[in-house]
Amino acid sequence: MEVRLAELLKELQIRDSDDLSSASALLNRLDTRLRYKSIYLASTTSTQDVARDLAERGAPEGTLVIAESMTAGRGRRGRRWYAGPGGLWLTLILRPPPEYFQLLGLLSALAVVKSLEKLWGLRAEVKWPNDVLLEGRKLCGILAEAAFIGGGGYLLLGLGINVNNDLPPELKDSAISLKDVLRRRVPRLPLLASTLLELDSLYSSLLKGGAEDVLRELKCRMSTLGRRVRVITPDGVVEGLAVSLASDGSLLLRLSDGSLLPFRVGEVIHLR
Repeated sequence: MEVRLAELLKELQIRDSDDLSSASALLNRLDTRLRYKSIYLASTTSTQDVARDLAERGAPEGTLVIAESMTAGRGRRGRRWYAGPGGLWLTLILRPPPEYFQLLGLLSALAVVKSLEKLWGLRAEVKWPNDVLLEGRKLCGILAEAAFIGGGGYLLLGLGINVNNDLPPELKDSAISLKDVLRRRVPRLPLLASTLLELDSLYSSLLKGGAEDVLRELKCRMSTLGRRVRVITPDGVVEGLAVSLASDGSLLLRLSDGSLLPFRVGEVIHLR
């Protein structure tokens, strides 16, 4: 995969490698199990909304909605997501077995982390359940939304990566962009290609029964494990030591009485 990606990225240098409207031609060149097909929008309310409509109408797995900007982007729990020009905003439609829905959100974050290291040597980390942190600040957020239909369903994986977009002043202490880190404008097509290649590899391994290997790699890239954390859920707030992940991606917390408590949902605050 690395050789093929290197060849592809080299070729991209001879044209505008930041032009997301040419993503369709790029995706046709990727050697992947998923047959990626992109829909490019100059602006939309939310790529999640567009992708959901497509999924409900039977769009195949691998359908990708990419936007230059979103006017009503959102994160988990309905929070507003600032998605101005220059970022990488996309939603991917997958149709996996339901038991993998939770884990695939984390694997999307892992795909971004691996891409950042391969492309620019950056050491990012996954924060449970849906963030990519770089230099301790949020670079990427993942929004995984599932729907069940009959015996199956679909999963919408929304990725928002701060690349060249300007961040609101109130987020400067908690968020970061690749432009800030690398001190130059960053071409988005190589990042898109690498992330989709990495995600395809992880997803394929998962479907082939390689969940243990995928989980092992994920745990090595997580900033949450080994820390004392506070988990905020609709049922209340719990503090403990984040010790591991369950096979479905749930966070395992060791409480003060020594018991283990799994969390499938919740907002995590790192205490130390």
